[in-house]
Amino acid sequence: MIAVARRCSEHNESSSTEQLEAARRLYCDTLGGRPIAPADANGALWFLVGGVVVETGRKRGSHEGRVVLPMDDPEGVAARCWNAGYTVVVDDGRGLSIAVIDPFGVRLELMAERVRQAM
Repeated sequence: MIAVARRCSEHNESSSTEQLEAARRLYCDTLGGRPIAPADANGALWFLVGGVVVETGRKRGSHEGRVVLPMDDPEGVAARCWNAGYTVVVDDGRGLSIAVIDPFGVRLELMAERVRQAM
């Protein structure tokens, strides 16, 4: 079963400047990461979140696959993302999977740190 909850907010359809700011808020304020490079001429952004370098931006898009982010509390992080207005996807068909979709369509899989270490 897959449940997708899409918030109707400024994060879903916005200008490039608003998308860049929404990405900064998601990766830094909500996920606790930090930028590691300013946006380049193509609109690419890089953030460090939980020891993982994430590239996002207009050119990256959702077709590039998923990004796995280790979290101590994926459910709590997903709730914070939801409360901040971001899209959250829950798939419990083969074990609980929680993902947040960033403003550019990149799927961020939130994985419990203990599960990631067992892999």
